[in-house]
Amino acid sequence: MLNMLIAFTLLVNFVVIYDFSYRVNYINRTFYLLASGVVENAIDVTNENPELLYFIPLELEASVTSYLIKELYPVTKVFYISFTYLNEQQNGLCFDRCRLVDIHLRVPFSKLFDYKKKLTFSIINQYE
Repeated sequence: MLNMLIAFTLLVNFVVIYDFSYRVNYINRTFYLLASGVVENAIDVTNENPELLYFIPLELEASVTSYLIKELYPVTKVFYISFTYLNEQQNGLCFDRCRLVDIHLRVPFSKLFDYKKKLTFSIINQYE
């Protein structure tokens, strides 16, 4: 009887660990494979000068958030996302015509563990 109890406990632990690792890997894959098209759609391309390209904050935040809601729905329904716009030259915050953005994602799993990752996107000039 004790052997069955131990076997059942090990089986439950194995399933819990497998589920946890599956969810973390799914979120990691989804976030790190954030489609570049999602971010590129939020670049203002009205100017032909590549030095004047910048992110449109509202479009970027809406497109990334809707992408994550759609893609993360199978494994989690709660996540927190924040955007930090940075100035490339001065390494400070940017408030207008930003060319560098940090996207922070936090997914709470339990009281002991939160998944926290950051992605950085910048607009570079390809013809330099």
